This record gives sequence, C-alpha cells and structure tokens, in this order.
Amino acid sequence: ELKRAGVTAQQCKELLSQTAAELRAVGYTCAELYRVGYSASELFEGGYSVKHLREVGLGAEGLRLAGLKAEWLEQAGFTCEELYKGGFGVEMMAYVSYTASEFREAGYDAGGLKALGWTAKELREGGFDMRILRKLSFPQWHLKQLV
Repeated sequence: ELKRAGVTAQQCKELLSQTAAELRAVGYTCAELYRVGYSASELFEGGYSVKHLREVGLGAEGLRLAGLKAEWLEQAGFTCEELYKGGFGVEMMAYVSYTASEFREAGYDAGGLKALGWTAKELREGGFDMRILRKLSFPQWHLKQLV
C-alpha cells in the first residue's frame, strides 16, 4: 500500500524506520532500497538473494564484509577468482565446490588448500607444481605416485 500510495523508499527508511523485509513485502525492489542506503546485510536479512545484491552492483568484497558466506556467493554465480579478489581467505572457502585448478588460477596457494584437506593428487591434477607440493610435507609415497 505504501508504494502504491506514492511513498518512496527514502521516506519509508527515514520517516517510518521500515526494515528492508517490510519494504520488500510491499513491493520495493532491492535496487530501490540499496539506492536509499540500506546495507548489503540489511537487504540480505530482508530476504533479497545474493543474486539481487549482485545485480545492484555489490561485489564479493562488499558481500564478504556484510557477513555472507563464500558458498552462497558461489551458488549465485561468483567465480573463485572473484572471491579471491574480494578477500575471501582460503579458510573461508571450505564449503565451496570449485576445482583445484580454479583455486590455483584464482591465486590461492597449495598450502592453504592442503590445510583444507586437499590431497597431493588433487592439487597436482589441478596444476600445482611438484616442487611446491614437495615443500608441503606430503608423505613421500603420495608424491611418488604422482611422478
């Protein structure tokens, strides 16, 4: 009713102290609310999807700072490289499904991936150099299988 009555998102925010969820329920778009100053976390908590947030121009860094998880961004179509550039450390990437090759190409190091449980074989298949893998204290018999 507010939107149909011509009340702007700005007026709802400033005068009525409406939450993003309340305004979403009456038809305001993510873009309208973002333009008037609702934060990424307010919009996400208000029911807008990661895809909506991305469409209004929020990148991986802004979404990370808002507390969104890497796996949510991956599901919305963000690449491994975008997450890397957005400051998602390897420890934040435990529940994503990117390949070892995608991690390597994005800039993540083999040591961090090993700490997440990646095997020498998986890392080698992802294109990591044997010299790097040798420095990571994998058991010798693991490495011999890769040569």
